[in-house]
Amino acid sequence: MSEVTAFESAITAGDLAKVTQALDGGQDVNERLSSGRMACQEAAMKGHKEVMQLLIDREADLEVTDEDGRTPCHLAAAAGHKEVLQLLLDKSASIEVTDKDGRTPCHLAAAAGHKEVLQLLLDKTASIEVTDKDGRTPCHLAAAAGHKEVLQLLLDKSANIEVTDKDGRTPCHLAAAAGHKEVLQLLLDKTASIEVTDEDGRTPCHLAAAAGHKEVLQLLLDKTASIEVTDKDGRTPCHLAAAAGHKEVLQLLLDKSASIEVTDKDGRTPCHLAAAAGHKEVLQLLLDKTASIEVTDKDGHTPCHLAAAAGYKEVLQLLLDKSASIEVTDKDGHTPCHLAAAAGHKEVLQLLLDKSANIEVTDKDGHTPCHLAAAAGHKEVLQLLLDKSANIEVTDKDGHTPCHLAAAAGHKEVLQLLLDKSANIEVTDEDGRTPCHLAAAAGHKEVLQLLLDKSANIEVTDKDGHTPCHLAAAAGHKEVLQLLLDKTANIEVTDKKGHSPCHLAVLGGRKDAVQLLLDRGADFRCPDAAGVTWLVRALSTGGPAQGQQARQTADAMCAHLRAFAAGATSRSEADQWRGLKAWIEVTVDMFE
Repeated sequence: MSEVTAFESAITAGDLAKVTQALDGGQDVNERLSSGRMACQEAAMKGHKEVMQLLIDREADLEVTDEDGRTPCHLAAAAGHKEVLQLLLDKSASIEVTDKDGRTPCHLAAAAGHKEVLQLLLDKTASIEVTDKDGRTPCHLAAAAGHKEVLQLLLDKSANIEVTDKDGRTPCHLAAAAGHKEVLQLLLDKTASIEVTDEDGRTPCHLAAAAGHKEVLQLLLDKTASIEVTDKDGRTPCHLAAAAGHKEVLQLLLDKSASIEVTDKDGRTPCHLAAAAGHKEVLQLLLDKTASIEVTDKDGHTPCHLAAAAGYKEVLQLLLDKSASIEVTDKDGHTPCHLAAAAGHKEVLQLLLDKSANIEVTDKDGHTPCHLAAAAGHKEVLQLLLDKSANIEVTDKDGHTPCHLAAAAGHKEVLQLLLDKSANIEVTDEDGRTPCHLAAAAGHKEVLQLLLDKSANIEVTDKDGHTPCHLAAAAGHKEVLQLLLDKTANIEVTDKKGHSPCHLAVLGGRKDAVQLLLDRGADFRCPDAAGVTWLVRALSTGGPAQGQQARQTADAMCAHLRAFAAGATSRSEADQWRGLKAWIEVTVDMFE
């Protein structure tokens, strides 16, 4: 191992004497080094000509590949080591071999800008039209990297400048996207097409505008490139410049009379995109050109909506200074005030409130900004609305108050704020559920504790006859169920179908909840005053349909109890589950 280490160090350093000594001492010339490469690959990478000659003389494998699929020829070309490459070529090393990216030595030399190395390869008739796995030729790579002289060499060899890669991009696209003006000029001098579109429908003009390359864009415009062409998203270069915040590029386009009212496939103008991205100076430029600020996109959003939703206060201020409407609603009935509240943008909301925005306006779901702030847990935003006397008892189309929504989402601090404002905790929604029901159903223990501390009723039933205890048991929220039981919640109460919390826990496969209820004395049979159990009632009451439904419920319970028994950690526990299952089966058999 020490000899190999010494050999590797000698190769890396280009120490001919030590490399010779190692080889004379029996070192295998084709043994892999710690880098995973062989000696000839390291020498090619480092440019050690004399060492390479020695390795060649000792019959090193010149076609060996590293983990990237690269041969010594690839490595020498990529690093620009012309003399080493010449040695390899003199030994007929393959110049068309491809690495894992599908690249030949010619690709790598072009990408790295090694003109003399590339010339050497071309003198050996290396292919300049071969494509890598991305569909790129050496011409693409030279253009993308801005290597003008290398590109000129390729063009002198009649390289195809209209060839497209897998993204549909020509060398012209890549030069424009990267901002290489001189390279682009060279391509244009060869009459490269400036209107060709890539897979996204974008021309070189689109790419230059999106990247903010003003001089490149000017060059394209001087060649009368179309500035109104749209990509697959319906966007012009003007859209892309506005979205990216490139003011000078946008100014250049406007000086060429680019349309500022054109809409993309989402119905958005450059004004929409600038507002959504928070580009104040770009937006100012558009407004100075009298861009419409009330135009709506496909979702009904104005630039004002988008600025509010994204939290861009200064952009919104600019729009308001231009008298933008703050009461306009989108297709969901949202005003900018709704969107700011939902997203938690306090300063933006304050700005809207200073402009007397309506805080009681409801969207299509009946939500006010107060509802949305509560549902999203934005305490400071909600406080701001409450300071403006927002109604906390208003109900949405489902009968939910802000209190319901905060409880359902588990926002304890928001709920506390509402309770401090004396919010009604017994109000019921369209399903007859209180905030207590919703907190229990969602498993929010701390929220439920807060409601219980305010003496919330835990025996109230919803339209299906469910108490909070039913809902916690059905969902398997053991800690919430524990809290309710500690408050002496009724565990024998039955819903409209005659099911107790224990039944719902079994039907839901909630083993821990079932065990907790049984430990607290729940009677799975739920006999009435006459001693008739729930299952007997279900099987004996009603017609065949009701009887069939009862049997299906019993089958579902048995399946879960069987699973509970299979997963039991003790014999006594398994016997418990089997006993309940046996009782169900015996009862059902009585009615067969």
